[in-house]
Amino acid sequence: MPKKSIENLLSVKQMHFPEQPIDWEYLLIDFAQPFKFHTPGVMFQEQMRFLFIRGMSDRVEALASKVWCDFIMNMIHTADFASGGGNQHIILRIRAKVAQFEDELPKLREVTRILELALWKMRKNQSCQ
Repeated sequence: MPKKSIENLLSVKQMHFPEQPIDWEYLLIDFAQPFKFHTPGVMFQEQMRFLFIRGMSDRVEALASKVWCDFIMNMIHTADFASGGGNQHIILRIRAKVAQFEDELPKLREVTRILELALWKMRKNQSCQ
């Protein structure tokens, strides 16, 4: 099934069943199984990338840094998905990187607050002199 057909199917689902969630985790894992779907290599890679991006889009967009988002998107676009299998480690590696960036987000926010306070204090001290 070409990527365009999957997009159309998702549009129909969204239009007629907007309340019903899609289990992207199950869909991606099931689709990634060896020879689950007999599609040519390039088409399979395109389908996997599309499903991965759709399933991870909320998490990736929520990342604090455009550099992080670009890094994840690059990982997805350069992943060598194979219809013969071996995709689980690719999926796990990308998800682990997203989780790592998500874990870094609170730390980044805390460091940013500390820097803002330090700058505020420095400006305050300079204005008092």
